[in-house]
Amino acid sequence: MDTALSFDLVAEKAEIPKKHLTDILDDPKKALIFMVIVGVAGAVLVILFVSVSSLIGREDKVESLQKANKQTEVEVKTNFDTKRKRDVEQLNSAITTYYSRNQAYPDSLSKLVPQYIASIPKDPETQANYPYRVGIDLKDFEVWAILGDGQEYLLAN
Repeated sequence: MDTALSFDLVAEKAEIPKKHLTDILDDPKKALIFMVIVGVAGAVLVILFVSVSSLIGREDKVESLQKANKQTEVEVKTNFDTKRKRDVEQLNSAITTYYSRNQAYPDSLSKLVPQYIASIPKDPETQANYPYRVGIDLKDFEVWAILGDGQEYLLAN
């Protein structure tokens, strides 16, 4: 492409009279200043573009991390509930075994250790003891856990 023709196109697009553009490009000092101004303007545009792009990317990353965090919370609560149920089932088994050997239910869970269960399990989240009670007539019992959704997981005999 002819240089004069490209100057004409630049002058038309920038709405700069052709005479002024050729004056600028003919003078080395003015050409240098013009190039620096164009370079700085381009750099500012690139910086703005990168900044806006990274902000948009950060929002996506934050949203992604928040979703992952919520998913992890659900998984942890599910794991807590699984552990709670397993603990209550172990206690139920130990209480039943105690009854079959003693013809009575223990008045507290501590009576199960160490002969019927190695240690009394605790709620994995709160570290509280699981509730246990023997019926008034001493012929039945209940042991249970409160699950993450507030419902009881109750085993009784």
